[in-house]
Amino acid sequence: KTNKVDRIFAEGLHEALGWAKAQVGLKGIIVGTAHKNFCVGADIDGLYPMRDPQATYDYVKGLNALFRSLETAGVPVVCALTGSALGGGYELALATHRRLAIDDPSLQVGLPEVTLGVIPGAGGTQRLPRIVGVQKALEHVTQGQPVRAPKAKQLGMVDELHPTREALYAAAHAWIAANP
Repeated sequence: KTNKVDRIFAEGLHEALGWAKAQVGLKGIIVGTAHKNFCVGADIDGLYPMRDPQATYDYVKGLNALFRSLETAGVPVVCALTGSALGGGYELALATHRRLAIDDPSLQVGLPEVTLGVIPGAGGTQRLPRIVGVQKALEHVTQGQPVRAPKAKQLGMVDELHPTREALYAAAHAWIAANP
């Protein structure tokens, strides 16, 4: 029903990234979805029962390594946000080189985990300050308030807004071509 960051998500992304990187002549990668929301974050129902500190650490470390491998893929990586990206979903977007979004006031981005008693653990606390500055990033991480697309663009949390899915993907392709 929703795109959530869980083990199946991580395994699928790892597999897809491996496949993409093996393509001869790869010019870039666009991370997107056909779902109405990009990704609503961690599977809280799967996260809360984790009680073994080492298993939890290993899971988070693996997720961070996966996002880092996307970030260091060797080609431009663009995130095409056709719907909301929250928590781990937004952390995935932050691991790309460019974040494009549909210009839809219902689309939200942010790191709301703190409202559930969880600290962002997939790189958002490191990547968000790099793109919006320390003060703005601290406010978003500690308050956990998602922001809508127009404000996200204004704050620098997304780089561009586009009116349609087609325009969004065309812009993603154009950005990859212009930034080899």
